[in-house]
Amino acid sequence: MYESEKIVMNEIICGELTYKRKKYHFTFQDNVLTMLPTKLESYFLNLFCSDEDKVLSTNIHGITEKNYYICFIDVKPRPIGSGALRCFVPAYVLNKSNGLVPVPKADKIEKIIFKGPAIDNFYHPKKIVTSKTKDRNVTIDVNLDKFKAEKYELKDETINIYSGYVMPYSKSINEVLNVSSYFEICFNKPKSVNSILKTYLKVQKLFGFFNNRRIINWDSITLRKTVLVEDEEKPLTVDLFLYVAQDPKKNVDIQSYRNSITFEDVKDYLPELYKNITRKDYNVYYMPLNKNENSVVDNDKFLKIAYTFESQMRISYPNFKSSINENFKYSKNFILKNINNELSRLSTIDGTGKKKKYLNQFKELIGKSDGNLEEKILYCFKRFDTVLLAKKNSMQSDYGIKKLTYEVLSKSFIKRRNKIAHGEFTGGFEDIDMISYTLVKMSVYCLILEHCSVPIEQIKNICNKLF
Repeated sequence: MYESEKIVMNEIICGELTYKRKKYHFTFQDNVLTMLPTKLESYFLNLFCSDEDKVLSTNIHGITEKNYYICFIDVKPRPIGSGALRCFVPAYVLNKSNGLVPVPKADKIEKIIFKGPAIDNFYHPKKIVTSKTKDRNVTIDVNLDKFKAEKYELKDETINIYSGYVMPYSKSINEVLNVSSYFEICFNKPKSVNSILKTYLKVQKLFGFFNNRRIINWDSITLRKTVLVEDEEKPLTVDLFLYVAQDPKKNVDIQSYRNSITFEDVKDYLPELYKNITRKDYNVYYMPLNKNENSVVDNDKFLKIAYTFESQMRISYPNFKSSINENFKYSKNFILKNINNELSRLSTIDGTGKKKKYLNQFKELIGKSDGNLEEKILYCFKRFDTVLLAKKNSMQSDYGIKKLTYEVLSKSFIKRRNKIAHGEFTGGFEDIDMISYTLVKMSVYCLILEHCSVPIEQIKNICNKLF
């Protein structure tokens, strides 16, 4: 595998492209594409978009001045006058063409390969290397037996996790051996580049969860396909490189591998974790961007973690109160049964439309009734006590607090959450708010891991690393 050419954020990429059968010169910088026609037109010509144009998005292919193929993905060009167009670019694909392989199109992608610090933390590449010292001589051995990929067969794709090495041609004694790990997804059926972006977001979520980070940066994202070339007996493999827009002002870091989830922690549960964490409704916005942000709590984060907790409780315990309280279950079912009976009776009587409307609304309200947030938080605090207790005691000691019960902590969290949600003045965060916020955040991890059948002792080990 070879690496993509690094693209500097402030570097300007220039070239030519064709859009709607018209040729343009383009410049691309900081995620913004500007397209200039070969001949400038009247300033006001096509300056204003029709309603139909405003909703269209497309992929635009071109060639850079360095003879690289480039594909701008899911863009919506807008007129800016004189026939010129401009748009934001959420992602693009780049590859250097050569004399053997024709310019490859960003389509029919067979696999995507991620490389970067997050992968190295998860699947440490140094495991393939051993060093020995004998008679003051140090030898480095690459263990070929450890090159076997960890393989997971999913419904429509296969995940491969493996390590590799490169011996750079360098006179520097400090550059003898480079080792890296890779996270590869092979598709049962080739995918379009637009579908690939959905896969990218899934992997972002997965490794964000592993590192307690909202955004993960990658060294390279490779899209691999095969192409048929005339006079060649076998199809040739072509690598394209995917770049996804990031805000350059955001300071993103990553945890040390000692403070992140590793392959050994979840190797038996990885398919289930991938399935659950990559859901569309899985929220990542409660996670920090970096270490500094992780140490700060504000009202916005408080609401986000409350929302995330409620969302995960609905998934993990869809009938929470009914499952732990038989009296609640009996009362709920009794009311719903009587509402259904009354709806059946009214269905034979004319002029009862309004009554049936309100009965159905009340039925929906009762159906969704499943205990309040305070009950759910207290339940999780007690259920995951073996995981949370050490952190709770540590924070109490740091803040000089003798003892706090889970009842007090759950009430404190709800009190502040309700004040924020109702727009009331909250003032600064008290020590008890910080403790309850941290325990609820840990509970989210506990709920997700428990839902994926991770044993409680392993959940404890993971949370001790992350928090």
